[in-house]
Amino acid sequence: MVSDHFKHDEVSKYCQASELGVSVFDPRLAPYSRNTFDQLAQHIEATHFIDYAWSLVHEETCRCHPPNHPRKRHFARPYHSQFTKSTYLSEIETMWWLHPFFWQLARQNRTNEEFENDKQRSVKILFWDHRLEQDILDEGGVDFSWLGDDIELWDFQKWSPFEHHFFPEPWFDDDGWPVAPPRVNCGRASASFGILGGDEEAIRDGREHGIVFHYAANDTVAQVLSWLRFMKMTEEEWQKWYEEGENLPSICLDWVDPAIYRENYAMRLEVHEEPLPPSPFPLDMWTDTSSQQWKEEWERDPFW
Repeated sequence: MVSDHFKHDEVSKYCQASELGVSVFDPRLAPYSRNTFDQLAQHIEATHFIDYAWSLVHEETCRCHPPNHPRKRHFARPYHSQFTKSTYLSEIETMWWLHPFFWQLARQNRTNEEFENDKQRSVKILFWDHRLEQDILDEGGVDFSWLGDDIELWDFQKWSPFEHHFFPEPWFDDDGWPVAPPRVNCGRASASFGILGGDEEAIRDGREHGIVFHYAANDTVAQVLSWLRFMKMTEEEWQKWYEEGENLPSICLDWVDPAIYRENYAMRLEVHEEPLPPSPFPLDMWTDTSSQQWKEEWERDPFW
């Protein structure tokens, strides 16, 4: 999720959130042991929503972006999706979509034994410094304890090997007391796994392969790619990355279709244009049996 437009201490992060990105990898569709990293990467499924109330606001129209405000930088890039088509939804519709989405993750692709015994699957949700997303999800009414029996939230930023890779020596303050090293940002951590950024225009034109960061869905894809790269590390790669502090070679992204990026970039509105109406709500989500079950139970006992 991204909350990077009009920052105001009296406005909640939920109200400031302008986009939502989610990426999913299901190891039962592509087992780690039988696929290369490149094959696993292509099984990541990304979803991206833009809050249509913010459809006029992007990195060139936001008042926080130079030259509108030369002393501030605007990081969020809501129209730079590389992996999926962006869709306009309202804040409430986005939260509504998340509930059956997580409900379904805990119940999809189950074995016959799991289905017969109503055993849910384990779901791990990766965040990078979870505080922003947690505030937004809490205010939006997303209760993971209700949506699944085994849904865990993992803050990837706190993964101890990152600290060892970037800061192998102990850190001390000016008085000589041991202190925690600085936190590493997501882009730098992803780069250590060979998941690199690049020039936006060159990537959009297909002349360069990389990821445009500070965009909700792209960032979540990069986090899942980082996890998969870790899962597929050889002993030699682990030795170089962890023990010697070397970055891994850059990954291959030539399977990403730049036409997706160009189509989303063309959705950007100029200041004089009228905001677009919201997209039709994706009711086709109810076609899945587990989602229909979620809808029926929610109608019987709504929790928000």
